[in-house]
Order: sequence, then structure tokens, then C-alpha cells
Amino acid sequence: MGLELRKVLTTVCVLAMGLIGFAQEARANHHLMQIELVIGGVNGDTTAQAVQLRMRSFGQNVMSAGRLRAYDAAGLNPILLIDFTTNVSNPNTGARVLIATSSFLTKTTPNTTADYIMTNPIPASYLAAGKISFEADFNVIWWSLSYGGASYTGTSTGDLTNDANGNFGPAFAGPLPTTSLQALRFLGTATAASTSNSVDYALTTGAAVLSNNAGASFTVTGSPCTTPSVTLDPLSQSILPGQIVTLTVAATGTAPLSYQWRRNTGNLSDGPGMTGTNTDTLQFTVTPTDAGSYDAVVSNTCGSDTSAAAILSFPPTCGSADFDGDGDTGTDLDIEAFFACLGGDCCATCGSADFDGDGDTGTDLDIEAFFLVLGGGEC
Repeated sequence: MGLELRKVLTTVCVLAMGLIGFAQEARANHHLMQIELVIGGVNGDTTAQAVQLRMRSFGQNVMSAGRLRAYDAAGLNPILLIDFTTNVSNPNTGARVLIATSSFLTKTTPNTTADYIMTNPIPASYLAAGKISFEADFNVIWWSLSYGGASYTGTSTGDLTNDANGNFGPAFAGPLPTTSLQALRFLGTATAASTSNSVDYALTTGAAVLSNNAGASFTVTGSPCTTPSVTLDPLSQSILPGQIVTLTVAATGTAPLSYQWRRNTGNLSDGPGMTGTNTDTLQFTVTPTDAGSYDAVVSNTCGSDTSAAAILSFPPTCGSADFDGDGDTGTDLDIEAFFACLGGDCCATCGSADFDGDGDTGTDLDIEAFFLVLGGGEC
């Protein structure tokens, strides 16, 4: 054998070994993957689509070696849904990879954070019957999902890695879900291989729940998730210790809403004399240490909003118990003068019937404050 021929053969062998090495590297990093979930549309909006993959083994996060394609009912005319050019960070067994169209993102609660945005949606004409495949960039089909029952007439074959006989068919009996909140989901465990699309897949029993590679979950609702917005702030009040105060907040936003009342920005909790710290209405019996700023943080899975602060204060000073101004405190004349003024007949030297100093005249608090001071106490 001539020297030149040996060089050529050596070069061919090196290139071949390199290609084998590349194939093995790609195979070792992304091929053990299920098509776990597919949504063809949400409540009739076929622009809102999602595909969720799941890793069957550790270390399958080198997505840049793979792609997703859709085929028509005859298994022809492939459409590239996405050619992955970057990888995901979570390589654990069972980790998900979420691919969605832009219009799908606001169809869940909370709004979806997808790992990849689908370059092209599954064509509307492919939704009744067709095939979705997860492939290597060098054309190996790692996982195939065909649907539409007998209306799908194409092939369902693929690599033996994820299906023992390399035949993922026959097809799932129905179309891809498009008119509800449901998804077509793989029924097997995270490590399971394919047996047959017709038995491996079923529609979710209710609204689908999806996950991204970071483990965040998103429930399909069909409408955008709206961040809370406070529409009614709690009111500031001047009140005496021993009285019951009630603070109320109202807000709009996607349910369920959660509430957290705070005093001076510190979270409150239910306890003796205090209830409703995690509801829209806070109620408590006032103690001398309760003056301060009260607000409520209203939250849902989309975000939160904080109410304006209500200021709870005590009257700065009470009137004198010497209400008739004769220099004696606690006489019947003081009481008579107070109630006469409370009824609107105030003498020139009498104090104000707004005895607790809150701006309201003739309330029970005025009477309580008067008798509290009359008895030697302080308001």
C-alpha cells in the first residue's frame, strides 16, 4: 500500500472517529428525553401552544444538539418548531424543558416563564392528526408522538434508545387539545421508555400544569394573570386604648388573593385580642402600645400591591374633669355641665364636648374619656 493511500485512510479514520465521538457526546447529553406534554391551543386559541420535555436520566441538558419538528397527517412536510442553540442548567432526572409560543405565556397563572420560545407554531392543519418529534441535529428521532388515530398515516419509527422496538406508534386516538385548558400528557414515570403512543398518552383530567427547567409551575387558566391592585385603603383613626379598631382593605387581581397586615412594616399575626391578620379585615383591641402605621400587602402568584398606611393615634390630650370651671374636680356639677354641653348647651367656661379630641362630638368615646379622667385616670 502506497504512502499516500495510507495517509488518506488515516485521515478518514480520524474523521470517522471524530464523528462517532461527536454522536456519542450528543447521545450522552440530550437523547434520553420524553415528549411529556403537548398543548395545541388554549380555549380555541391555536396560537397558544406548548411542548414540555422531560429528562429520563441525569445529564441530558445539552439541548443545543437537538430540535423539535412537527409533521402533517401523512408524516410529511416537517415544520421546524425550534432548533435549540443553547442549553438548560438543570440536568437532573425528571427535570423539564418548557417550550412555548409567545401568546401562550399569558394563558397561565402565574404567567409562564418558558425555557425557550417556539420559533414556529404547530400549523393549524396539523393539529387534528400529525406527529411531533424530538430529534438530534443529525436527523435521529429520539422520541416520536403521533396523534389523530387512524387519520395519521405516516411513520412512527425512531431510535431504539427510548423505545425498545423503535416504533412509537400506533398514534394516540384523538387530536391535540386546542379547545380547553387540557394537555396531552405522557402517563409514564420520569425514567419510563415509550411503548405505544396510543396507550402512553392521555388528556389531563383538568387544567394542565406545566413546569420549566427551574422547577417553577404554571397552571393553564386561559386568561392573563393580573397582579393585585389595592382599590380601598384602610382609614386612619384616633382611638382610645381598650376600644376595638377595625381596618379594611380591598383589591382586584387574579384569585386567590392573600393578605398580610403589618404594623410599622412588621408582619402581624393573630393572637389574643387580634384577628384577621391574613384576611381583608383586621380587628383588634387597642392597647397603649398599638399606636403606629398599619398597612396590608395583597399578593397572588403574579405579584403584590401594598395599601396606603392607616395611622392609628390616640387623642393628644383630653379635656379637664373640672368641666364647669369652678376649680373643683369630680363634682356633680362637672357631670351636669359635661352632659349639657354634650347635648349642645355649652357654657362659656366649659370645655369641649369632643372630650377625646378626635373631632367627633357626642360619641361614646367622649363619655368614656370624660369619666376616665373624672376618676383620676389618663386618656
